[in-house]
Amino acid sequence: MKSFRFLLLPGVLAASACQSLPVAAPHYTQFRVTNYRGDLIADWIAEGSYRRFGDAYEIKAVERTSGPPLSQTTHYPNGWRTVINGPHIIRWSSGKPYWLYRLDTQ
Repeated sequence: MKSFRFLLLPGVLAASACQSLPVAAPHYTQFRVTNYRGDLIADWIAEGSYRRFGDAYEIKAVERTSGPPLSQTTHYPNGWRTVINGPHIIRWSSGKPYWLYRLDTQ
């Protein structure tokens, strides 16, 4: 019975600490997918971490802009888990999109 108490105590302490720890702001990464000539296929903005496997990335997208000739920007306020792939993918850190800031203030 005493060993059960010792096993239960760390679990209770860990669960109570989760509510008092500060939550880090999510980071954003921008991905640009181009063809072999360098023409834009799509731009993506991902929230949080991403995972690379092979030539593709698994991301939580918050915004996607399709390439020309009929460019269209789509917003995903709750995020959208997706896989992006293409011949050339470039990624870099970016800031939070302005439209997400506006949603947070409403």
